[in-house]
Amino acid sequence: MTQQRMQKTNLGRVTFTAYFVKDKIDRTILKVELISCAGLPEMDSLGSCDAQVKIAIQPRQAAALSHIKIQKSKVLSDLNPVFGQKFDFTLYASPGELPDGVCLQMSVWDKDTFTPDDFVGEALLELSKIPFNEPSDEAYEMPLTLPDLTCNSYCAINHRATYETLADKFVKERHRHRNCIGEEFVRDRGRPSIVFQEIQQRIRKVSTSLALPL
Repeated sequence: MTQQRMQKTNLGRVTFTAYFVKDKIDRTILKVELISCAGLPEMDSLGSCDAQVKIAIQPRQAAALSHIKIQKSKVLSDLNPVFGQKFDFTLYASPGELPDGVCLQMSVWDKDTFTPDDFVGEALLELSKIPFNEPSDEAYEMPLTLPDLTCNSYCAINHRATYETLADKFVKERHRHRNCIGEEFVRDRGRPSIVFQEIQQRIRKVSTSLALPL
């Protein structure tokens, strides 16, 4: 893991377009084109990143959003991957009818084969800020950050977390991602040492229950 990554800075940026349209049966469609990422941190010993972008509307707590699944980009081994992929999300409500804080989440991950994927960073764009028309020539170019606990979307969702299960899950995931990055990393693989600490604790419990020597 590089020094830049440990300092939680320079996590790169993601570029995409997003806009709403109505289909032939008057459903609201959010159309997203993932263009590229740039300046991603080195996530392995080879100085690369097996980048995959997960695109979601968060949190999926309302009936109008409960059917929406997370969509994933292809995996590109590049610190500056160019995707050029398009995604559609069907909403059963207009943007103005959705709860405060609902956002488009672009999260970037380092894809691993035999271990859980490593979180790189995310960008959140409130749906209320996305235009309801054809796309303009300008794309959104947003910096990737650790979960921002001060942004409008997070604050609005956090307010609902006490009584909405999926809002609460979204909030807890943001904290988990922040805490995970803050832990000491083992070698250069990006796996936090807290995972190994939890495994050791489980081994101790089993050994104690079976009266086995450690």
